[in-house]
Amino acid sequence: MRSFNSRFIAEVRNDFSNILKQIADKCFLNEYFIFEQTNRISRLITDRYGEKPDFPFKRSPDCGVFRYAENRKWYAIIMNVRRDRLNSISNNLCAVDSLKHSRSTPVSDEIIEIINLKIPEKDIAVLQKIHGIYPAYHMNKKNWITISLDGTVPDDQIMTLADRSRSIIASGH
Repeated sequence: MRSFNSRFIAEVRNDFSNILKQIADKCFLNEYFIFEQTNRISRLITDRYGEKPDFPFKRSPDCGVFRYAENRKWYAIIMNVRRDRLNSISNNLCAVDSLKHSRSTPVSDEIIEIINLKIPEKDIAVLQKIHGIYPAYHMNKKNWITISLDGTVPDDQIMTLADRSRSIIASGH
């Protein structure tokens, strides 16, 4: 009789845990990143492709990588950088951008989130003329761009570029 009760209690406990997990999955959003736009983009990618970010770098635990499920290659990388790092890779960070983001924190110390996306080389120069899009940070500048996730570039435009990046990776390039 005692083992029946123990087994019953274990089953109830297991069922209860499963119900709580289902409630959490349906009622709460995973927020992997710091800023609102970054989390929106992350959810849009996950909803569209079923691919969640993984965090492969012990030294940079906030760096999330989206991988194409079939070949596990990266098509999007989200990371935190100091805003002045974008200055060092681009001549087109205008003074308005610096002023727009200046608060009590000096621009050089401000942390922002960025997304790197793979783009056809022929399109990179045109895209870099768009405010908020820069040469790739920590990636091959011939094939990647960096977008600041501070609201400068609209979500739909970022997702169009994320779709293209994923397509390139899916085709094996």
